[in-house]
Amino acid sequence: MVLVDAGDALSRVWPSALEEKDRPNAEKRAAFLLEQMGVLGYAALAVGERELLFAPADLAKRAAQAKVALLAANLTDAKGAKPFAGRTMVTAGGRRVGIFAVCEGGEYERAGLKVGPALEAAQAQADLLRKEGAQLVIGLLHVPYSSALHIGGSLTGVDYVVQSHDGRPVLVQQAGATVFAGGGARGQSVGRAVFSLDGKGPLFLVPDTSQVEESLREHQRQAVEMQAALEKSTVPEEKVRLTRVVQAARKRTEELKATLVARPPAGRRAVKTDELRLNARVADEPAMKKAQEAALAAAPERR
Repeated sequence: MVLVDAGDALSRVWPSALEEKDRPNAEKRAAFLLEQMGVLGYAALAVGERELLFAPADLAKRAAQAKVALLAANLTDAKGAKPFAGRTMVTAGGRRVGIFAVCEGGEYERAGLKVGPALEAAQAQADLLRKEGAQLVIGLLHVPYSSALHIGGSLTGVDYVVQSHDGRPVLVQQAGATVFAGGGARGQSVGRAVFSLDGKGPLFLVPDTSQVEESLREHQRQAVEMQAALEKSTVPEEKVRLTRVVQAARKRTEELKATLVARPPAGRRAVKTDELRLNARVADEPAMKKAQEAALAAAPERR
């Protein structure tokens, strides 16, 4: 298993929006979160704007102590040096997994960092990881959604990317030869990807059947309701419109049915994804819950 985060994991707000009187407690909470990511065994964390609650050098030191690889390939400091690594390599399931991260945003400049071109940096890191023997390459893109789609669709040699920046859930989808997943928001869910790497070629995205089934039910319901409305209508223009709606709903229904039974072609690598929502049905881990309560008591958060 490889745990990764595409950034903005350590704070609810950007550092520039934080009031000074709230900073000490915010830093304590961020330090706790980083420590617990180390306890959980996170392989990599992209440097999002909210990680810069700490100065870059301090952040890098804390991440090293937590044994979490902190990644940002396209950031440099005022002297042109790179304060964070661009990539890391881990082994999981007997496979070498390469991970890189890039970022975009104005908050980095406020922290004294320069942001280089994300696409060029991402491709360079992916190429290096392949040369170093990576059998699976994962990109952490801490960039806006539209930019992430462009980057993901333009990259070669990258299998799977996780985007974070906008704080919104994003359906897993294909972007060029790369499978594209969103990072969600505020730790409310955990995305899971299970890879089958014995074949060749780009990853075949096996659909999350729960999401497809939900969409299928909705389109079936729409088709039935619109058909009933069509049969009752006596207005020619309205009948034309409803006919088109019914046809579209039925067409989409058939497409979704086909998606449910889709299987990767023989000899093709594949990935199956799903999402675990961290609601009341998911039990707390007792030791970590106790540590969290202690951390919040020591550093309460203003609402």
